Amino acid sequence: MNGRDHNATHATYTALRRVPSYSPFVVERFQRCLDLYLCPRMVKHRLDVRPQDILPSLPTPKELKPFPSSACLKFNGHEEKVLSIAIDPSGQWLLSGSEDCTVRKWEVSSSRCISVWHFRDIVKSVAWCPNAVTNTFSACIASVILLLSSTRVSGNVSFPSLGYSVHSKVENSRMPEWKEGDSGVTVHLASDVSKVTWHKKGDYFASLITGGSNVMIHRMSR
Repeated sequence: MNGRDHNATHATYTALRRVPSYSPFVVERFQRCLDLYLCPRMVKHRLDVRPQDILPSLPTPKELKPFPSSACLKFNGHEEKVLSIAIDPSGQWLLSGSEDCTVRKWEVSSSRCISVWHFRDIVKSVAWCPNAVTNTFSACIASVILLLSSTRVSGNVSFPSLGYSVHSKVENSRMPEWKEGDSGVTVHLASDVSKVTWHKKGDYFASLITGGSNVMIHRMSR
């Protein structure tokens, strides 16, 4: 009687053929097949999770500090909206072009305005030449690219007339026309130019026509 289950229910059958098969036989055989085929025996149930429960809660602004909470320097001077800014390779000077038809040169450390150039039209883009020796920058005004030296003029001055209109365009030609004046070089394009990007060596620059219809590569040394 040792090792027997006394709570088991015993049944009596008149013949051996009437004895039923082992009831969990099929289940155990299936589990054995899983072991033979190296299948996991753990049943993975699909989790019923809402998407909003997975997203983390947003932190409060106090937890996001440090971030700029007060103005350190303010560059005052333009009367209209500023459309473009550019910092020279040394990080000492900053150029800004505005809808008030001016380009201003600022000292970054003190936000002091050093020079002002006045034009006849909106200044869409300004960019420094990466070659720090030349101290040259470009300004996009209508269909003209102006290449100016930032050291030739200082103070609040008007850009001198070079004998042409800023709104004039190159007629019957798709090639840009270069003109050299006392204060800088101008490049006339067939359409309004919106941006100028310089090569890292400072000898080449690319101009983008408004609307992205044309891109031209220019070379300074020729």
